[in-house]
Amino acid sequence: MNVKLAAQVLSHSVAAALNLYVAAQRIESNGIDTARFLKKMDTLFDTVNSRTLKHQKKELCAVTQNSCHVEIWKDMISWIKTWSIRSSKGKTIVAPCKNGWILTLNAFIGISQDLLMKNKFILTNRFNQDVLENTFSSIRRRGGLRDNPDTYEFRHTIHKVIIANFLKQSVGKNCQDDGAYTLIDFSTFNKREIFEILNSEDCAEECVQDSVSENVISCEEECVQGDVDLNSVSENVISYIAGYFAKKYLSSDACIECQKLIVGEDKVLDNHTVFLDFKEYDDCKSGLKWPAKDLFQYFVNLHKCFMSNFNLFYEKECIRKKFEAVLLKVNVDFYDSHITHKEKAQVFFISSFISMMIKHKVKMMNKELKPNFSYKKMKYF
Repeated sequence: MNVKLAAQVLSHSVAAALNLYVAAQRIESNGIDTARFLKKMDTLFDTVNSRTLKHQKKELCAVTQNSCHVEIWKDMISWIKTWSIRSSKGKTIVAPCKNGWILTLNAFIGISQDLLMKNKFILTNRFNQDVLENTFSSIRRRGGLRDNPDTYEFRHTIHKVIIANFLKQSVGKNCQDDGAYTLIDFSTFNKREIFEILNSEDCAEECVQDSVSENVISCEEECVQGDVDLNSVSENVISYIAGYFAKKYLSSDACIECQKLIVGEDKVLDNHTVFLDFKEYDDCKSGLKWPAKDLFQYFVNLHKCFMSNFNLFYEKECIRKKFEAVLLKVNVDFYDSHITHKEKAQVFFISSFISMMIKHKVKMMNKELKPNFSYKKMKYF
């Protein structure tokens, strides 16, 4: 099981999505109970995964004398004790995760009281084994698959990994980045100094990366407009996407005029902002951006134009260029009052939107094809 993906499921975002589906009557009303469970699990994961001294979420802040972590852990222990876990046959079972969480939280309460007598704060993230797993991940990736190395192979490989300042973790790894860094940069040493430090005959191997350049031919296609109906859930998703891209754009260009045009100053609850309201944290200043109505409508038009032309383009070459030519024709008149940054903002939004949509569509198409594939039906000749 991929722990990173499991933690993403038990998150505040999924809880907000469930609340949205209940409000839109897409699922039964008892989905709210699942959403409450996910929000509590998100809080629980955050308290045992703090990485920085300060954070906009109080649970992700470091543990201090005045923090809320100990109180949350005590409340969570009482809550976990009420869990009733049943098997697929309906029988009540004693799951190891229940006793494991109770043991872990009691340990955190005890060790935090002891460590805070000598230290100002505690980062709970440093109590997990992500660092160890990421280290062995680097070792396995060095020189092919090494699931069962002997002592000589392990010693030989760990020296190479240290010299290379550890390999970058793969995208599909089980754990998230642990934020660690090497204390010594061996790239500043010559070979003789490295041999003296490691007392080994191993030498560093150079990593060669091949750069592949794509020859893209610019091409234009007339925009084929079609009626693409959006339900309330889709409108909320587009509103969230518009706010996300508005935040990304303002992070690279902190223009006050642009902010007035693309970000809603008053967070008005509407049909397309229900998910944002659920996603907003109650007790902290969230980094969410609520898009202005004009920006939201602009992204709705981008989505309609993209979906209307996807079946025409996806089997052709240079589909990105084709979509850019089409989406550039979508009206962006709300930026006429700030013509200086109009083209820059339009190019950014279109480029970001195309990248996101192509990735999403390809993922969904692969998912549809996957159930029809079976290794058992494959024939080898």
